Amino acid sequence: MSEKDPISLTVQHFIFKQNIYVENTPIPKEKISCEVPKGYKIIGGGWYYSDTNFPPPYIYPKSITEMVAELKYFEHQNQYVWFYVIALFDPLDDWDVQLFNESVTGDKIVRKTIPQEYVLTSGWVSFNAYDHNGKPLNFRNISYCMTGILSSYPVDTHTWEVQINDIQSDIVKQWNLTVWIIGIKPKINNNLQISLKKDDEPSYNIEGFGNVLTGGGIRISPPLEGTYKNTWISNCFPVIPDENSVPKSWHINWVDPAVQRNLTLLSKYVVEIKGENLKVIYPPIKINP
Repeated sequence: MSEKDPISLTVQHFIFKQNIYVENTPIPKEKISCEVPKGYKIIGGGWYYSDTNFPPPYIYPKSITEMVAELKYFEHQNQYVWFYVIALFDPLDDWDVQLFNESVTGDKIVRKTIPQEYVLTSGWVSFNAYDHNGKPLNFRNISYCMTGILSSYPVDTHTWEVQINDIQSDIVKQWNLTVWIIGIKPKINNNLQISLKKDDEPSYNIEGFGNVLTGGGIRISPPLEGTYKNTWISNCFPVIPDENSVPKSWHINWVDPAVQRNLTLLSKYVVEIKGENLKVIYPPIKINP
């Protein structure tokens, strides 16, 4: 293949079902993770967590090959978390896939802009809290610190912003909030393009333009500052209509007090990529514990 020929772009979906408990115990794991096979690089995805009574784990890429889920609140009735991972099959290392991040201390909002030569394919959030002595808090046995993701969305094709809701705990003195972005670019030649779609309708699904979906997000603005603590994103994942169909929409579920739901302003987003020699391998590979 000459440098003038477009390199291939092969995308594979994975669904990892992971137990949140330490094996043969009622003790929740501090961290749950999954890793894609050799030759794959993570470019996007989402998660499903059926316990919508409390905020879900913070899920983000630790590297371009591993996803992690960290519990920050524990009164969970759910035994599993599902990672929806979208990965690029790149055994020849033709694609430069980078993980970017930006952190703030003691603030509830952070955004990151990646270099112009990369295209944004997905964004994520992580959160770490500390007590009055500066010691990291382990929430597996502390059920009274509840905070969740209020907004996580693409501002434009190179910027992602996240916001958490009110932190409900007297033991938290300080915290770090981090936004994570995956950006990709070809090392040789490929006319890779990204598109963003925005939808302000109060429905849980957002349809794409028909290209390959890699990420989704939502911006939520409750009507009163005091209601922020009761509003958070609970699930965010690509909709799989059947085993042999490529996802064409993204599902984003959020928890919002019913009495003021109609007053809440929201915008949903979906991220898509398209390019030469682009191929999606289906059905998804399912990996269970």
